[in-house]
Amino acid sequence: MSNKKLILSKTFTCNYIEAEDRILFTINYEDFENRVDFWLTRAFLLKLLPHFFDLIVIKEDEIPDQSSNKSSTDTQTYSFMQKEPILLDSVDFKRGDKGETIIVFKSLKRGIFCETRLDQLSLNALVTLLTKTAPPKEWGIYKIN
Repeated sequence: MSNKKLILSKTFTCNYIEAEDRILFTINYEDFENRVDFWLTRAFLLKLLPHFFDLIVIKEDEIPDQSSNKSSTDTQTYSFMQKEPILLDSVDFKRGDKGETIIVFKSLKRGIFCETRLDQLSLNALVTLLTKTAPPKEWGIYKIN
């Protein structure tokens, strides 16, 4: 598809939507022009987790303080600015020149590419957010820390 849109991902918000049995994975929830609401299915998340687990570092002395690495989502803004969710169908991972992890979340059908560059603590926080949002028993995903 020649009509691609590249979005720089700055914030991540996740909500499990029971009626859909999917995670609503929102990028840039406060920035309407650059906001993307992705549907993240159980099957796709289970395929992604081994890749995430290969990249994260979990050592007792390096577990990030989740309270310092995230801010609360303004639920009114989140709901008011919500867009029609699209299916997240592809994710690319690579290492940057400075050791950061570059992740591109994609909707190939829509030509939307959301790129983020994460240091180790931010990457750990994103993986924790995803795993804690998914219903552990129903999806077979259990807490990593």
